[in-house]
Amino acid sequence: MTKKSLGWGQWKGWRHPLSTRLKQNSRVRLRSDEEVRIAAALGVRIDVNRASVDDWLRLPGLSIHQARSLVHLTEQGQAFFCLEDIAIALGVTALTLQPLAPILQFCYYDPTLPNPNSSN
Repeated sequence: MTKKSLGWGQWKGWRHPLSTRLKQNSRVRLRSDEEVRIAAALGVRIDVNRASVDDWLRLPGLSIHQARSLVHLTEQGQAFFCLEDIAIALGVTALTLQPLAPILQFCYYDPTLPNPNSSN
C-alpha cells in the first residue's frame, strides 16, 4: 500500500506503532480510543455475540467483571443487536461505549447453534 492509495487518516494508522504490535500479536490489548479507531481501520473487529472474555478485555475501559458478565449473557442466549444493548447490559450509557463502536461487530446467529467460543 502506498500513501497515495490511502486517506491520510488510514496512512497515519498504518504507520502507527499499533499496526506493528497487531502484526506481532493480533490479540493485543488496545490502550485508547485512538487505538480502537486505528485497529478498526486496519480491519480488526470483535463479534460481540461470539466474543470471549479475552476479546472484551482487549477494549479500553472494560473491566474483567464487565467482560465476564457480557460473556455470561451471550452463553445464556442473550444476543446483542446494537451498542445500546451492550450499554444496558453493563448499566452504562451508549455514549460511554461510543468510542468502541468502530471495532464492534453485531452479527446474528441462530440460537439453536452452539457458540464455538463457549466454555460448554
